[in-house]
Amino acid sequence: MHLSFVDMGGHGYAAVDVMSDLEFVCIPRPSDRSERADGGPLLYRTRHRGALWGKGEKPKLELQTLEDDPRFSI
Repeated sequence: MHLSFVDMGGHGYAAVDVMSDLEFVCIPRPSDRSERADGGPLLYRTRHRGALWGKGEKPKLELQTLEDDPRFSI
């Protein structure tokens, strides 16, 4: 399965569940370490989910916006 994603000013991380999900979490530019238990503020969080597909079928991805607005990043 091929996945393209770009956020030229983004900071954050991606979490991958090899069987089904890829989640992108974007945070504001970290100028100082956050002391909050949750790691600090969040700009947005999206999930790309793909189900298994059969021989000859094209894979299908479902995009979910989980938190806030990714604007032009998707």
